[in-house]
Amino acid sequence: MKTRQALAARKYLAPSIVVITLIHFTVGSGGLSAQAATSSAPRQPAAPKTVWDGVYTKEQAIRGQAAYMQVCSYCHRADMSGSEVRGELAPELVGAYFLLRWSGPLSQLLIKIDDEMPKDAPGTVTSEAAVDIISYLLEANDARPGTAELPPDRERVKQVLVTKKP
Repeated sequence: MKTRQALAARKYLAPSIVVITLIHFTVGSGGLSAQAATSSAPRQPAAPKTVWDGVYTKEQAIRGQAAYMQVCSYCHRADMSGSEVRGELAPELVGAYFLLRWSGPLSQLLIKIDDEMPKDAPGTVTSEAAVDIISYLLEANDARPGTAELPPDRERVKQVLVTKKP
């Protein structure tokens, strides 16, 4: 009886030793790199950027302030507190209301400014001026500047989210 069990054990032992040896030599000798070992693992998507991650530059916000004063301040006021113009509400652009209203992809705000502002001359703000204005609005809402400018590209700006302050 013991002989049958010993033979059965040997039957499985030899292939197991071969597999273990192959694994040892492949991994131990550097045949399988750490990159290759992890490349088959599912990748976690990168966390999306938010407006709090330094998505504009200080210089861009300065240009945005000049553009805002020229194009937006008539309706939204110089202090961004909003107003009513010819029976239409120009909402405030600073504070919790602004962050709640534009919660989601920053591209929504870019599209709004690019296509619909100012109300008396829609579509006259260039995409470059629109992202400069957005940079100024972000600065006014306490989002810190970074080292790269916010691009005037709707698809790339779609990757940046407006969220509540962390």
